[in-house]
Amino acid sequence: MAKIFTREIAKEMFGDNPISVDIPEGFTVIGKSAFRNCTNLVNVTIPNSMTDIDKNAFCNCKSLTDVNIPDGVTKIRFNAFADCTNLKNVTLTNSLKYIGWSAFEGCKSIKSINIPNSVTRIGGFAFKGCDSLKTINIPNSINSISNCTFVGCDSLKTINIPNSVNVINNFAFAGCTNLTNVNIPDSLTWMGSYVFAGCTSLKDINIPNNVNYINEGAFEGCTSIISITLPDSVTRIGYKAFAGCTSLTDINIPDGVTIEDLVFEGCTSLTNIIIPDSVTNIGVNAFRGCNNI
Repeated sequence: MAKIFTREIAKEMFGDNPISVDIPEGFTVIGKSAFRNCTNLVNVTIPNSMTDIDKNAFCNCKSLTDVNIPDGVTKIRFNAFADCTNLKNVTLTNSLKYIGWSAFEGCKSIKSINIPNSVTRIGGFAFKGCDSLKTINIPNSINSISNCTFVGCDSLKTINIPNSVNVINNFAFAGCTNLTNVNIPDSLTWMGSYVFAGCTSLKDINIPNNVNYINEGAFEGCTSIISITLPDSVTRIGYKAFAGCTSLTDINIPDGVTIEDLVFEGCTSLTNIIIPDSVTNIGVNAFRGCNNI
């Protein structure tokens, strides 16, 4: 069993590709790329003295199966556990404040993860491609969901977004093909581009009254959505926002809305749409391929 004798675990100091590592008490930082590409590493013990897991610390440790992040760790930085494809169990504690960009990207074996209320920021791509992830909680301490945070989480079926969240950024849930239900809170004011694009199982979606722009491609390719109610707060529907929603049969258009190009392209089941007289801007080919209107 390897032992570490520096206060910070230095970059790539484990070139011998250990199977098991026991980090003694007193060490506070796992440095950049310290265990990167240690593909034989199965077990690691992280002491309570640890405060920071730096960039790429365990990236591509393909044999690692369990990680217990102890009290004291406040930051898991960029790519820290990315591509740990056999990582199944991750325990996070209430000292944690920041989960970095791509921190668990490509961890294809994680089925669930509990994010503590101490976490105030989750970076973009943090859980991208976590194919087995079925359940995850977003705590009330989060007010923004970053770009591509859950993109391609194919097993994710439901997600509850807390009232603390007011922004969901680009591609946040894109390609979550088994996602059927999303609870969007009234606190939300902004949804980014392609935020739910390709969520082919999504059937029900509520858009809160504070949202005024349905962004580009927001629901493109959501082939199971049957109907959508847009709140009166919406003033603009972006390019291809609902394109390819082949099960969509009816949608209401609020007064004064601007409809951009190709918004409803390929909505082949759309049979009922009422456009108010106050709508004066309808983009090019907004209803192209809607042959049943």
